[in-house]
Amino acid sequence: MPWIRDQTRLKSCAVTGARGVPDSRGPKSVIRNSTFTIPHPSRYLGADAHGACEAFYSRLHVSRVDNQTMPHTSISPMLSVRRGAKAVEFYQSAFGANVVYRVDAPDGAVVARLSADGAEFWVADESPEHKNFSPETLGGGTVRMVLIVDDPDAAFAKAMAAGATVVWPVGNQHGWRVGRVVDPFGHHWEIGKPVS
Repeated sequence: MPWIRDQTRLKSCAVTGARGVPDSRGPKSVIRNSTFTIPHPSRYLGADAHGACEAFYSRLHVSRVDNQTMPHTSISPMLSVRRGAKAVEFYQSAFGANVVYRVDAPDGAVVARLSADGAEFWVADESPEHKNFSPETLGGGTVRMVLIVDDPDAAFAKAMAAGATVVWPVGNQHGWRVGRVVDPFGHHWEIGKPVS
């Protein structure tokens, strides 16, 4: 993507903790572990501001993230939610997640890469126009998350204290100690570990 030089005509997006992402001076200028402003492409790319921004974020994630922070091959879920900023706060509180990368759009939408003790997942505000729906919109989800931890009972209690709701409590079944919660944004989490 050619770097946008006419910044005076463009809106801005805030980027937090984007390690190895170029700043607004061009692709060779890098700011690490900080909050800064990059040009927003909505006017540059056309009338569909949301689609332009999503396309921009997509390119930013793929081509601008420091390769040393990304495994060569991985699969990371991206959870579509309503109230993305609140969801990030919940996952920080419930699972001790750290924000590895975050983009906040001018309209309040969030895209964030989170890490819970090294297990990574993404959170993003839903965008129905791009077929990205939250469980609240669908009235349920099509997947559930499995969080494997050393102490399922403690992790389950922490999620509950943060605002999750019990689906079924922690117990021993099928060779696992596991329980299931639903978070305030509709995503189901099975929290457990295999037992001998």
